[in-house]
Amino acid sequence: KSTTLMMAGYGDGRRTLIAIIVVLAGSAIYGLLARYREFKAVASMIVRIEEAMKIYEVGVFLENEPLYPPAHKKLGKKDYAHSYNILYMHVLIVSAFALLSVVLGAFS
Repeated sequence: KSTTLMMAGYGDGRRTLIAIIVVLAGSAIYGLLARYREFKAVASMIVRIEEAMKIYEVGVFLENEPLYPPAHKKLGKKDYAHSYNILYMHVLIVSAFALLSVVLGAFS
């Protein structure tokens, strides 16, 4: 049983725990990325419907301005930074939690 983990002081139980943490973190990250792809698809469909309803055109609903600001057309696109930043913040938090769990498990 002289594997790398055993030499680093990990027992069989710790290897199992590390494997569980890695699988859970990987599943969480996969789920976050899947939800983000779904969000982008739905958001771009909503923008297309809003464009068909002329919501972004000046003077259709309100005098001298559109009902929604033109910046809302970016919803669901890569340059819509808000949702993109939230996704990667969640991925970073999950990754940091997994790494911290493994490191703390090594020294306990």
